[in-house]
Amino acid sequence: MILALCILLLIIGSYAPLGREQTEETNRVVWVAIFACFILAWAMPNVWLGGLLALIGIGIRALPQPHFHVQPHVYPALMWAGLYVVMTSLRSAWTIPLLLGGILAVGCLSALWTIHSLCILERPYIRTYKVWRWKLILWEPKEFGGIVASLGNPNHSYAVYCTGLASAIGLVLLDYWWATAFIGLMALPILAVLFRGDGTPHASMLHGYLAALLLSVGPLWFGLSGWIASIGLGAGLMAWSWIYHIEWWSGRNQIWGWAWQHLRSLPWHTQAVGLGTGAWLPLMESHRPFHEPATNPHNEFMGVLIDHGFLGVSILCTYLATAFWKASQAGPAGKAVFLVGAVLTLCAFVSFPWNNYLEVGCYDDKTNRIKMSGHGATALNVISLATAVLVEAL
Repeated sequence: MILALCILLLIIGSYAPLGREQTEETNRVVWVAIFACFILAWAMPNVWLGGLLALIGIGIRALPQPHFHVQPHVYPALMWAGLYVVMTSLRSAWTIPLLLGGILAVGCLSALWTIHSLCILERPYIRTYKVWRWKLILWEPKEFGGIVASLGNPNHSYAVYCTGLASAIGLVLLDYWWATAFIGLMALPILAVLFRGDGTPHASMLHGYLAALLLSVGPLWFGLSGWIASIGLGAGLMAWSWIYHIEWWSGRNQIWGWAWQHLRSLPWHTQAVGLGTGAWLPLMESHRPFHEPATNPHNEFMGVLIDHGFLGVSILCTYLATAFWKASQAGPAGKAVFLVGAVLTLCAFVSFPWNNYLEVGCYDDKTNRIKMSGHGATALNVISLATAVLVEAL
């Protein structure tokens, strides 16, 4: 069936010269991307993730010159969706420990890089080491107060540390006692940041990720009352920080406030289905609400809300709710997946672990476009993919 659909896709791509683009070639690119989204959405083992991918396909043609948005937004989504379909079809009894071990391995690499960087005081630095026949190059930039470890900025590093710690705890819950040693390794960079600081005078996202791990205890070990207590306490902590320590949010409140007000000013049907796939950057280019462009809303939920409206964010929240509930009822393996998912979900609320990274940019007055200098944490994309597969393996 999949082969037949792929053949149909090739035929459609060959005879799709009509559309909103200026050339036949770009029209075909857009149509192939749309139908590829529909085919993979149909093949998705999870109906909610399939719905999100279908919305991406539907939203491609909502913006002028949609082929500009295919490469940065649609191709990555198709790649991750394809990997998700293949990996879930190959799941076995070893899927859960192997993927948890892979997440732990990513965390350990970042932790070791961080420990290496902490031992070198100069910034920036570049060190080259010969490992057998290859060269290992480690570096640390100057811009940030914390340790980047090649992950774009320290906030991404913190998320990788905590997902690694969560996977190590999960492996211990599954009676893989050797993972206890890696809990200590993952704790080293975390403790270093907590006691050494990261150059900011206030709490960092690391504190939030650790809080997410602690609050996971409620749903996993105390049932419904634990769910209520953890959700209430988490919401209370966020509201308290928003009211009394707004500086902890690093300007995100301004970005989200502007995005919400803009969305609410649109017609109801646009609010329902969004502005289209990849709509955020065109919004920044046309409205310029900030002195420096916010090339990403730093909130996956807000990004989905702008692109795909209340329908899209409802589907996303339903997927997360069903995934967390499934994990909470699935014994030790479910607890392991729940811990990793809790960190990633909080990361999605303040960053972009599920998105193709787009972070640094500046306005180009000649072209009225944003010149991009993308950097971020592909490691978090990989960890998110592994976690979604783990949910299906429960």
